[in-house]
Amino acid sequence: MARVVALAVLVAFAATAFVLVRWAGEQAALAVAAERLAAGDPAAAERQLALRAGARARAGRALSRALSGAGREAEGCACAPEDLAYFRPRLLVEEAIRRGDPTGAVRVARLARETGDPAAGVALAAALVEAGSDGEARAALSSVPAWDRDKGLGREVARVLDLRGAGAACIVRDRGRRLAGTLDASGSFHVVPGAEAYVPPAAAEALAGAARAPGLRLAVDFELSRLARDALGGYRGSVLAAVSDAKTAAEGGTPAFEQRREPASIAKIVTAAAALRAGIDPDAEIARMTCEGFARYGGGALWCAFPGGKLSGLGHALAISCNVAFANLGMKVGPAALVEEFRRWGFDGGREAGRILQAPEGGLPLAKMAVGLDATDITPLHAARLAAVAAAGEMPEPALVAATDGALGLSPRTLPRPPARTVLDPPAAALLRRSMEAVTRPGGTAEGVAPAAFPVAMKTGTASTPGQGYHVNYVGVGPLPHLTIAFCVRVTGQPTSAHVTRAAREVLSNLLQGLAGKSFAGGPSFAD
Repeated sequence: MARVVALAVLVAFAATAFVLVRWAGEQAALAVAAERLAAGDPAAAERQLALRAGARARAGRALSRALSGAGREAEGCACAPEDLAYFRPRLLVEEAIRRGDPTGAVRVARLARETGDPAAGVALAAALVEAGSDGEARAALSSVPAWDRDKGLGREVARVLDLRGAGAACIVRDRGRRLAGTLDASGSFHVVPGAEAYVPPAAAEALAGAARAPGLRLAVDFELSRLARDALGGYRGSVLAAVSDAKTAAEGGTPAFEQRREPASIAKIVTAAAALRAGIDPDAEIARMTCEGFARYGGGALWCAFPGGKLSGLGHALAISCNVAFANLGMKVGPAALVEEFRRWGFDGGREAGRILQAPEGGLPLAKMAVGLDATDITPLHAARLAAVAAAGEMPEPALVAATDGALGLSPRTLPRPPARTVLDPPAAALLRRSMEAVTRPGGTAEGVAPAAFPVAMKTGTASTPGQGYHVNYVGVGPLPHLTIAFCVRVTGQPTSAHVTRAAREVLSNLLQGLAGKSFAGGPSFAD
């Protein structure tokens, strides 16, 4: 009897083990099938489920056939809602939309609705909008309970339907998917209320020439733009996100792309690069110099803000913005090579670029060009691109339209960007970047401005324009060491150098404190 009982127990254990193994295999196959469906591979999902006989496996096969459009089960099945829900049909609809397959998304959403899924109405309306069937989308959305229709995806579907009903042919969003405006059938851009301050007027021109699609993405990010606008506070100027204060913006155009001012001391970055290209070691050359606060060049004198004394190298000279050090470098480089270097950095390169106003003739004009005075001007856009060179030696080309998209903003397809301008080899860029880091350290012209959470390599520049007051260009890249943001802060219209410096430090500090709390991906961009 004992042997019989023992044998029975063993058989029971074996049977239980067999059931558990089979159940585990079933669950594994279902999980893999769900993952393959979400990835848009219904054939692989069906292979996983081919030998499975349970209700959940039947639901998975129905979804795979709906997604691919194969077989009669594409239009319906005798599936319980809870079995279909295991595969998260609403996610499958959204992922199909992201892949650019609105018809597959419609079939999956219809299948889910026919099985009684209460959330399927919103998914079906979204898929129909992406498929261009607005009438059916309205009908599908009207059947959805208000608690689901008036939030999230349902609210976005309703908004797109209203915009298209009012004549929108293309829905325009920012880089973060926030609604910016619409293009009508003639290609005219209409900004939506609330976005006026963050959409550069230049965007309308860029959108007019963009590829036609149900949706488009701008390169600008409204969250960055809001942060930059807030950083300006009550000061006049522009921050490359790209926004300007209300008074500057009211002057028309896109000041961040078009307003021209002397570059001032940010041009010292270009002069240092010219020295490197000429075979001069600017670090060693400057370490042999002593700044007495002024020096004579030709028939005139060039002054520094104060006598810098014995200079220790390039980083020291950039940190205290010593005019004499870079004027001396300019004299060694010579006028032809310095002009050519400015052109290599994009000056005279187009409508939104800086310009060489006059070639230097004589010692003092050459010295002034080397420190960013008189001979050149620059826009905030170009100034930010100039700073971006310190990241990897390349100057990004501007592009305001970043991607085509679906109407709901779920399926962006990045447009090819213009190739970046190669300016420096990486070792030379790294040398400049390391030297620019000294500007925010003790004794630097931007000491204490950068928060510990967002360290930057940067350069300050201050100058004045007759009748327009003092202005600054503060440019840089950050956060160190993983550079993702290139910036330019321009403050204008201040009565004295002290006023404009105080204002610029406040604006830049606000901007960098705000950026410290953000997370960014991708390389330096003019839109950043």
